[in-house]
Amino acid sequence: MQGKHLEFKKVLTAQSQVVAGINYVINLVAGEDGQDSEYKAAVWVKEWENFKKLTSFDLGGPVTTGAN
Repeated sequence: MQGKHLEFKKVLTAQSQVVAGINYVINLVAGEDGQDSEYKAAVWVKEWENFKKLTSFDLGGPVTTGAN
């Protein structure tokens, strides 16, 4: 996924889980060169340490026609 210049479109779903901080899992739509795709991002946050880490960012596939 390195080298892509994605433009954020919208969040589809988001979940959180309390661990040693909070894990967020976000399903989103982003696009590049007019082609939108779904992605799944996982972010680990520890606010008291001012810590944020993207732990994964994966391609889910192209967005089907009719999705807004």
